[in-house]
Amino acid sequence: MEKNDIGEEKAMKRGRLVKNIAIFVGICMFISCSAPKKRPKVDAYEALYRSLKKEEEKVVKLRSMERQHMEKLSRKKTIPLTPVLPSYNPLKKVPISLNVINEPLDKILYIIARNAGLNLIIEPDLTLKNNVTISFENTPSSVVIQKLLSAYDLAWSVKDNCLYVKRYEERIFNLDFLNVDTQVSIKSGGDIFGSSGAESGGNNFTGDFSLSTSAGKGSDSNSLYGYVKKNIEEIIKGGEKGQGAKCIIDPVTGTMYVKASPSKMRVVEKFLQNLKARLKKQVIIDARILEISLNKSFQLGIDWNYVLDTLLRHGNISVNLTHPVAFPVNTTGTTTPTPTELIISSKTPSTTIDATIHALSTFGTVTTISNPHLRTRHGQPALIISGTTKTYVKEITSDGNETSYNTATAFEGVMLGVIPYITDKNNVDLQIFPISSDVDLTQSTPTGLTLPVVDVRNVNTNVRVKSGDTIILGGLIYRKKNNDKSHTPALAKIPVLGWLFKQKNTSSSLKELVIIMHVKVI
Repeated sequence: MEKNDIGEEKAMKRGRLVKNIAIFVGICMFISCSAPKKRPKVDAYEALYRSLKKEEEKVVKLRSMERQHMEKLSRKKTIPLTPVLPSYNPLKKVPISLNVINEPLDKILYIIARNAGLNLIIEPDLTLKNNVTISFENTPSSVVIQKLLSAYDLAWSVKDNCLYVKRYEERIFNLDFLNVDTQVSIKSGGDIFGSSGAESGGNNFTGDFSLSTSAGKGSDSNSLYGYVKKNIEEIIKGGEKGQGAKCIIDPVTGTMYVKASPSKMRVVEKFLQNLKARLKKQVIIDARILEISLNKSFQLGIDWNYVLDTLLRHGNISVNLTHPVAFPVNTTGTTTPTPTELIISSKTPSTTIDATIHALSTFGTVTTISNPHLRTRHGQPALIISGTTKTYVKEITSDGNETSYNTATAFEGVMLGVIPYITDKNNVDLQIFPISSDVDLTQSTPTGLTLPVVDVRNVNTNVRVKSGDTIILGGLIYRKKNNDKSHTPALAKIPVLGWLFKQKNTSSSLKELVIIMHVKVI
């Protein structure tokens, strides 16, 4: 059987060889028949040679490009990889069973350290002679150390195969907020009884919201870093001085070094976490300051019940009508109603604001004084100013030869001061202080001094809103007198009789200031 198999295999090989030879002869005959008769046989070899030459050139070009690419890679600086050694704490891996009654603490710490194969180093000024009674069965040594030393408010760490026990823990915190020194001064009112005299200041009504801020004050007591340092020192020292606890703030890097006992360090960490969580939140306020020139039929001001009904008809709106504990200041002596607040909760604030303006237009002509957009942090004040400064002659002095004029300025326009406080539930307590002033410089003395008349209206109010609510503050009404003078050209300049050709018309207009603010916490 084996010989027959070998013979069959040889026969198959011979058959394949004969077949391949026949195929090769057929190909050669096809080439010779298809080749042009007029061209010599050498041209076919030349064409093949040129094709191979082109392929070789392509290969050389690709190898050159590869070599250039490898050279570029070799020129690049490679960053050496440094191995990261895993932190190993034998106390976490080695369990211990320990049952002692009234044994010194330092002796127990020695037994735990030796059981884990560690050296023990106790801070020189630390005496641990307190008797301790404990019982642990097959418990990780790290848990025993933590429970034991936390009872005495001591710090510990494992480094370089040593167990360190010390009184204070040291940490460096990144403050992650800007150091600013912000001072806000709010003044309103004046001599509400209208008394006169130099001592009482006469009928001197004032309204002021002044804001000053600066950065880079270091740990000055008035700066934010100073506030943080003062509170943390109270925490870590507990009102006592001369201890080893420390708090150092570097205003350049924005870091704080704290040295304190473990329990107080946890309080410091919680204090900073709460402070950072508040300071990273911001309040966006889109405000519209409107002035409504009231029609003669609405001389008592805007009917807020009508505005309320109009807003409620829009649906998906909840309105809270409140009255702030404050009163407007009006120097003209006219009656001003108590300002009214509307707090609106709506999913479409822009539509609500448009509906409010449309409702206000029922009472007169609505003029937009300012349309500010501002962003401020928790506890940081913001001030919006829209108006002009008018200059008047305050004092005239003369030495016989020269006369000098001393001038002063008075602000005419609208100021809006806002201080937000964000609660844990993203509610916002807003302290709002709008001021509106109107300056009349038409009155003067025979000597040329100007007697400015400043009409000030302001209100100080506090409201609590949710993120996304809209506040409408109104009720600041004032009456403005307009003196229009006209004359006949040329004839009005005639001496003595010129006054017959001059006319003076006095008119008054009643206006109400309305402030709309949309509040959002981000």
